[in-house]
Amino acid sequence: MGRSRKAWSVDRGMGSGRVRSVVVYLYSLARYASVTRLGLKVGVCGLAAGLAFLAPVGAKQPALEGIELFRGAGEPGYVLIANLLINGKDEVRGCGTAAKIDKSAYGKLPKIMLSSGMAIEYGSDGVLRLETEKESSCVVPGNVKFEKSGPMSPAELAAHSSFVAQVIGGSVKAPSLPAWGPGVKIVLVAEPTAELGEFLLADREATIPLWQGFIAKYPASEHSKQAKQALVSLLLSDGKTRLEAYEASQKAARSYEDLKNARMRAEQVIAVIPGDPDGIDLGNKVQGQIAELLGEGRTELEKYKQALAAHTSGYAHLVTAEEFAKICLDVDPRSSTALAFQTDTNHEANALESSLRAAESLVASKRFDDALAGIKAYEPFAPEVPRVAAIVDSAYRFHMDRAREMGTAQNWEGAVEEYRKASAVKNTGDVTTALNDSEKAWQTQKDKQAADEGRQKSATFVQNKQYIDAYEVLLNLPPQQRALVTDDMHALEPMYIKQASDTAKDIEKAHDPIAGLKDEEAIEQAYGYLERAYELGNDASLKDRMDDLGDKLSVYYLAEAKRYLNKPLGTGAGVGWSYLEKALRYKASNLDAVRDERTKASDAYQMRSRLSIRVEFRDQTSRRDSAGFADQLTDSIATGLETSGLPVKVIRPNETPSFEPNFQLIGDVLQHGHTTGSTSTPKQSHYRAGEEAAPTEEWNKANREHEAATLELQTAQQALEGAMAHHKGNEIKEAKSSVAAATKKVEDASVKLDSIPATLPVDVIKPYTYTEKQVELGAFVELRFQIFDFSKNLVGDTVAVKKTDHAEYSFLENVKPDDTDGVKEQGSIPDELQIFTNVEDAARDQLVSSVKDAVAKLPIAIIEEARRRVRDADTGGAAELYILYLNSTPNEDTLERREAAQFLLEEFNIRQGLNAGGS
Repeated sequence: MGRSRKAWSVDRGMGSGRVRSVVVYLYSLARYASVTRLGLKVGVCGLAAGLAFLAPVGAKQPALEGIELFRGAGEPGYVLIANLLINGKDEVRGCGTAAKIDKSAYGKLPKIMLSSGMAIEYGSDGVLRLETEKESSCVVPGNVKFEKSGPMSPAELAAHSSFVAQVIGGSVKAPSLPAWGPGVKIVLVAEPTAELGEFLLADREATIPLWQGFIAKYPASEHSKQAKQALVSLLLSDGKTRLEAYEASQKAARSYEDLKNARMRAEQVIAVIPGDPDGIDLGNKVQGQIAELLGEGRTELEKYKQALAAHTSGYAHLVTAEEFAKICLDVDPRSSTALAFQTDTNHEANALESSLRAAESLVASKRFDDALAGIKAYEPFAPEVPRVAAIVDSAYRFHMDRAREMGTAQNWEGAVEEYRKASAVKNTGDVTTALNDSEKAWQTQKDKQAADEGRQKSATFVQNKQYIDAYEVLLNLPPQQRALVTDDMHALEPMYIKQASDTAKDIEKAHDPIAGLKDEEAIEQAYGYLERAYELGNDASLKDRMDDLGDKLSVYYLAEAKRYLNKPLGTGAGVGWSYLEKALRYKASNLDAVRDERTKASDAYQMRSRLSIRVEFRDQTSRRDSAGFADQLTDSIATGLETSGLPVKVIRPNETPSFEPNFQLIGDVLQHGHTTGSTSTPKQSHYRAGEEAAPTEEWNKANREHEAATLELQTAQQALEGAMAHHKGNEIKEAKSSVAAATKKVEDASVKLDSIPATLPVDVIKPYTYTEKQVELGAFVELRFQIFDFSKNLVGDTVAVKKTDHAEYSFLENVKPDDTDGVKEQGSIPDELQIFTNVEDAARDQLVSSVKDAVAKLPIAIIEEARRRVRDADTGGAAELYILYLNSTPNEDTLERREAAQFLLEEFNIRQGLNAGGS
């Protein structure tokens, strides 16, 4: 069609041998044809076109068939067409490069026969383009009548085209031929099928739904692999875009829907191509983001638990944690970690809900305190949780109402108790004011009752003419109660002054001179009577008598102080110092002598009557590692004790005080050193030395099949030539059928061969040797210490401190970077000095801690020794130890301090350690 007789005669003149050569040449070109953008193999179609070219003039050109792709007002679609003609022809003309084409130039444009494997697209710019396996070029329709028209552009020429074809199927139930115009594309194929139509439509539109629909409808299609690759590419692109959008979203307004869609795309990729590395990578990145969200959620849940444990506000953290759990499960409903996290948040939320329901039930039963106790852990959440606040308010109102009722009834004790309960529930300004007022009222009530009781006792003493006792009962009342009996005390003053003066005179006659403890206590009592009587009456004679008794007491105390201070090695410093303290109170005529003696006794008292200890460490090793270690330990212990807060004076080895301390700590370094050892073991592995190309067996097999098919085609062609030479119609028909079948076989073999790589790169793997090195490091420190008292007796047990460290380190050397067995160079040579230092530090820390514990227990040993001295009737020694005990322990009201104070009061009339409440 469309060839001149001259062309036909030239064709015929080529001879049968020439025809066979051209056929083989065209086939060889088709054999190595590449895949078009549409994924269609058209090489063999080129062979068909070549054969058509060699057909004699007058031979009927096979009717064109194809698939028309269109974009209408609705969804894009396709129709299967046959008997296709453009402007009544099966050819088009090449455009060239001219912007305008006149009638003469049009007649000279090269004609292009349309054939299977080509495609014509009516572009949005109005220009027709012909796509072949090699290129895309501008074309114009054939058979255009210029008449009187002037030059036209390719788009204008395209507008003069018409398109007719027979519709044989399509993407809708009753397809019709779409209008010929921009957006239409016709793909010429040997056999238009619905499967190919669906494939071409999906390839042209490149949308996920179309590719998904194709794969679902034609899972075993020859285009299945290409379709899956195209679908996966779109899924990955969309998934990555969604993930990037999520990552770019602000923390306060995260695009969780994008993250969810990215996860779905990753799963869809794996469903299409299991094990796809890009799909796995996308899924891993999505799971990484989910893991970060879960991490934030768990942080919030942990903050909630910490707030719960610390009894502070923090309910909002639980709300946030629940939101994170919900988000993570929405993004990935199958995530086991998200489900486990939601279980954790639900557990905490359910625990709160259960407590609230139980408490609300108790409130309904008016058991307000029980209700409050039931939500005690959640009480700080009241500002955040209205239901908690309601329970707290109900308990608060209950106690406030009861307190007001009791206040109205003048039951101030009960009112105070209820206000305190209300304050414990909720500390408001109202309850604070009410509580203060009630406490004042209650205290006034108690003071009045106590003052009335004092008056009654005083009146009883007056009836018996015991005016001193009558006055002192009122005098010993607390100031606020004493203020209520001022008039009563004034009324008793004259009788008290006279009786106190007379009683003091009688005591002085009976106990002067002072010869012992009873005389001392009696004279002190007489002094007290005169002192108070003088304060009340301001009688000068009473002052003279009081000063006289003060001189006698001060002289006695100074003498007793010297007696104890003169004991050897400061063993009486505590009692002697106490006597000097008593003497100072009277400011007697010997005051300067008392002060001088006190100055001389200061060193002895500070060392012997307070907790003091000498610290010394000795080195029992012969290793050079220990040089200076004992001195370091001594300094560490001394510093540790001095900064411990214990009331202890530390004496270092180079210090020589006037008096030795009460205790001595002797320590020994028994062991101190370290060990090292190493072994090296050669190991075998492999590494990638390079790369080489290796043929694939699959390609070799496909190539053999292709060569066999080619030989079969050549044989069929020879048979066709022979039949045509003899003009035998039946033989020609059978030969053509054989050629067509053989051509199809060659085409299939070619498609298969082109889809298989001829060679694959293969790594060159070679062996090599690396080294595994084992290093063993050890360090050891062994110490002990003992504490001795002033008499060199061991106090407590010998304390041992032992620290060791043994570590094995393994690391690899000389590992090649392209190791193929997974071996990696790792580890490094450890710092053995650091290990040794760590053991030293650990031993030193434990030693200092143990010494602190031992010194803190020394007061127990002191009071035990004091008790032993009491049993041995060593009253003076016991007194010294009791004074040492009181000076070594906090001023608190304990049974032991009461014991020490009571002993000193009863045996020596020394009032020490009674400030905490003992008497």
